[in-house]
Amino acid sequence: MDRDSFTYIVTIHNKERLLPRVLEGIQKSARSTSRVILVLDGCTDGSEAIARQFQRTGGMKTQLVFAPDVHEIRSINLALTETPPGYCVILQDDVVLNEPGLEDRLDQLNQEHHGKLGYISFRLAADLRLASWTEMLKVRLRHPGWGRFLLVQDWRHIRAPHGSESAFPHAPYHSFSERMCGIKSPVCLTPALRAVEGFLDDCLAPYCYDDIELSLRSLRHGLKNGLFPIRFESKEEWGGTRQDPQFSSSEGARIRIRNRGIVWRKHGKFIREYSSQKGGR
Repeated sequence: MDRDSFTYIVTIHNKERLLPRVLEGIQKSARSTSRVILVLDGCTDGSEAIARQFQRTGGMKTQLVFAPDVHEIRSINLALTETPPGYCVILQDDVVLNEPGLEDRLDQLNQEHHGKLGYISFRLAADLRLASWTEMLKVRLRHPGWGRFLLVQDWRHIRAPHGSESAFPHAPYHSFSERMCGIKSPVCLTPALRAVEGFLDDCLAPYCYDDIELSLRSLRHGLKNGLFPIRFESKEEWGGTRQDPQFSSSEGARIRIRNRGIVWRKHGKFIREYSSQKGGR
C-alpha cells in the first residue's frame, strides 16, 4: 500500500440521524480511491444499516468493524489494527467534513515539512507546561489520592476559525501552526507517525488525553505537531461524550485526573525539558 494513501476512521455510537451527513462529508473531501473504516461501537439504532448501505453504494472501499461499546480510544485502536500504512484521518460521528481537496492539501503540507509532520488536528492545538502550584493545590484538595504528581496544563491554544473554543485565537484556513499537541477530532496521523507509533495508549481508556499522549510520542520521534484548519461542521448538540452526564460528573473528573497522571509519569521529564526550551514555565 502506498504510504501516501488515505484511510478515514469514523467511530460511531447511535448516530443514525447524523451519520448520512458524516459519510457524505467524507465523500466530498476524499478521493474515491481512499479507504473508509466505520467502527460501530455498541450501536443499538439504525447506524449499522446506514453503514452497510454506504459500503454497498458509497463508491469507496469501506470496511465495517464492530465493538461492544468500548468507547473512543479502544474503538479507534480496533480500526487502526485494520489500517494500512499512509495517512489516517480520524473523526467522531459528530463531525461533517466539508473540504474538497483535503488529501492534496495534506500531502503538500507534509512535503513542505519534508515528511516530518506527526499529529495534526484540524480543530485545536496547544503547547504544554507544568501546572501552577495553585492548580496542583486545588487537585490535592479535591482529589487527595490523585495529587501526588506534578500536573501538566495546556496553553498557547490555537483553533480553527469556526471552532467552538471561542476563547482561543484562531488561525486562517489551510495554514499550519506548530504546537506540541493536536487536540480533538478531526485529526490526521501522518505516514511518518504511523510508521513509528501505531496506536493510542489503551491505559487511558475510556477517554481523554489520548491525543496529547500520542502527540508527545510524536515529538519524541522528532516529528512536528500542530493545527491545520480545514472546513468542517460539528455542533455541541451533536456530541456524544460531550452530552454524557457521566463525562461532567465526579467519575469523569476522576478519569481526567488519572489520565493526567499517566501522561505525567510517561512524559513528565520530556515535557519539562521540551516546554522549557520553547519558553514555557
